[in-house]
Amino acid sequence: MVALIEHNERDLGIDFNSYRTPVRENTAYALAGYIKPLLPKELAVPALMLLDHFWWVDKEMRAGKGRWEKEVLRHLNSYSADGPFKKRKFKHPGGAFELDAAFPETGPVRVGVDVKRFESPRDFHKRGDEITQKVSRLRDVHPDAHFYAVIYYPFPSSHDAVRSRYRDQGIDEIFFADETESTLSDVAEAILRHAGLTLTGRPRG
Repeated sequence: MVALIEHNERDLGIDFNSYRTPVRENTAYALAGYIKPLLPKELAVPALMLLDHFWWVDKEMRAGKGRWEKEVLRHLNSYSADGPFKKRKFKHPGGAFELDAAFPETGPVRVGVDVKRFESPRDFHKRGDEITQKVSRLRDVHPDAHFYAVIYYPFPSSHDAVRSRYRDQGIDEIFFADETESTLSDVAEAILRHAGLTLTGRPRG
C-alpha cells in the first residue's frame, strides 16, 4: 500500500517518502483519507502484502525506465561536440509534447529523440504509435527537425518487424539498444552522424 501511495503522489498533492521518517501529522491524515475508502471491511494481511509488493515492483520498473532514458541522454552528450542535448517540451496546437533528448537546448528543434522501452510484444503497437504521434506533432511545428527513436526491445528477431511497421512515418531512423555501454555508445554516435552533428572523437572508456 505504501508503494501505491507513492505512485499517486501527484493525486494526493503531497511529498511522501516511505524511506524517510517521521511522517508529518497533516500528511498522515491525507494518507488515511486516501487509503480508507479503498480498503474493504476485511483484508487478509498476506493479500495486503502481495498488493504492496506488486506496486513496489511497478515503482522500481518505472524508475529503471527513467534511468535508461537518462543513460541515452548522457551518451548523446558524451559524444556531441556541437552542444548539449536535453529533455525539452515543444508546443503544438494539440498540446505540449516532450522529447527525451533534443538539440539544441532552446529555439527551433534540430534533432529530437524519443526513447521507448518495449518490455513485451504487446507494447509493440501502443508504444510505437506514441512515437509516430510525437514525430507527426514535431514536424508540424519544426518541419526541418531530424527525429530518431531509440528502443529497448529484447526480442532481436522482431526488430525488423518494428522497422517495417513504422517505415514512412516520418522517423529518420530507429535504433535498438540494450543497457550495455557499447550499444548505447554506438547508438549515440550513429544519431549524431546521421543528423550531421560533430562528434567529440573521445575514446570509449
